[in-house]
Amino acid sequence: DSKFVVTNSFHGVIFSLINNTDFVVLCRRKDENGAVRFQDILSRVGLSDRIIFDDQFDDYDIQNISKIDWKSVNTKVEALRDDSARWLLTQVRG
Repeated sequence: DSKFVVTNSFHGVIFSLINNTDFVVLCRRKDENGAVRFQDILSRVGLSDRIIFDDQFDDYDIQNISKIDWKSVNTKVEALRDDSARWLLTQVRG
């Protein structure tokens, strides 16, 4: 029932996407493995601006965050699900 999520976990990002909950993700370093995962999924759904890196913490103004177009995001998430399901079925069928 959250209206806004602040997370530092990949699962927090995924649950926010699934539940259409506005969010930002805090990331300590751009070169961490987790940062690559955040950047990958968020760039695929058009929300790369939701990552706040440690060098931005002090200057980031959450009041200026853009509104999420959930219709667009949901369409992209559905396409990613479809691609994943096709890949998985291909692997299982051999």
